[in-house]
Amino acid sequence: MNVLEVVNLRKEYPSFTLDNVSFSMPKGYIMGFIGENGAGKTTTLKAILNIIRKDGGSVRIFNKDIDESEIDIKKDIAFMSGRSFYPKRKI
Repeated sequence: MNVLEVVNLRKEYPSFTLDNVSFSMPKGYIMGFIGENGAGKTTTLKAILNIIRKDGGSVRIFNKDIDESEIDIKKDIAFMSGRSFYPKRKI
């Protein structure tokens, strides 16, 4: 069983296009993205998680379509971006 299936993922910006990205990840595996700055790693992750709107393709997580079952899927996953937006507290 694949826990993640990405098929022909597409996101277009004026100066960059993520075009036809496809891959799958079987249950029990760990995956990382490696590439140059601007290669589309963050765009891919954000599109997979519906943080940004994708322009094409499909994403299935736990055999559920992210567009149809986003809330149920996100109850069972965690994501940490490179930036934190927590308010600063005085101690």
